[in-house]
Amino acid sequence: MDRGGRRAWLLDDHAVRERQGSGRARRRAALHALLRDGHRRRRAHVQDHDAARGRPLRRAGNQGVPVLGLARRVAHHVREQLPARGRTRTGVSDFFDLVHRQRAHRSFTSEPVDDATIGKLLDAAVHAPSAENRQPWEFVVVRDDAQRTTLLDFAEKAWEAGGRAFAEARLTPGLMADVEQGIGGGGYRDAPVLIVVCADVDRGLEVTVPSSIFPATQNLLLAATALGLASALTTISMGFTTELQHLLDLPAHVIPQAVIPIGHPAKPLGPARREPFEQHTHRDRYGHAW
Repeated sequence: MDRGGRRAWLLDDHAVRERQGSGRARRRAALHALLRDGHRRRRAHVQDHDAARGRPLRRAGNQGVPVLGLARRVAHHVREQLPARGRTRTGVSDFFDLVHRQRAHRSFTSEPVDDATIGKLLDAAVHAPSAENRQPWEFVVVRDDAQRTTLLDFAEKAWEAGGRAFAEARLTPGLMADVEQGIGGGGYRDAPVLIVVCADVDRGLEVTVPSSIFPATQNLLLAATALGLASALTTISMGFTTELQHLLDLPAHVIPQAVIPIGHPAKPLGPARREPFEQHTHRDRYGHAW
């Protein structure tokens, strides 16, 4: 009963219960009926003999969630529905805008990128999925001028040895000129940081490990775009695996998979040009248009 002699009604999720203790009324938030009784009682009486009234207030661990005589798992369920402290949700439209803006940059300024920023990129990378959660990635962040020069020399050698001829037969003139600028024209050499993405084949089969490495790589590229940085995924140096392992002191079971230049863009790029997904999507069977 309330203080006016009327029965208390549980009308919504914000009812207030009172409990008598030491001659003084103490007020606390009522537990939602859905969690207390397993079903919602619309306009049901809150009876004086309600078992939840007599149970002591306790807390589940150190999570700060009050529990009225219920199991710890219920408190955990409540916490799952609450936003994490200090975090904000990114808008859905912001995510898709980011995906559409992510581009391969091949021209960089010499402006430095600090370790804290590189750390944000790598933190995004390691939150990618991986087979059996083995997380087989290893990253080598290269800032040293001599190391960066040697790394990009391998790319240029591969380009001159047949990469250019292969690309000319496949790329549009505009894209060909852009790639030429990055590899042969020194565009990548201006990037102040190179991140060598490697795979530890002791933590995953060599034949399948790329399926874990490249989701992490994509996370890194998206994070760079989100921070206003320029980046590009390059694999042309991978023909020099042994040389790269020697240069970077990689053990035999750590195999380089890609080199990603990171820096500030020398020029802005527009949205990526892609064919509509409908052109490459089939319903139930190949050849059945979406």
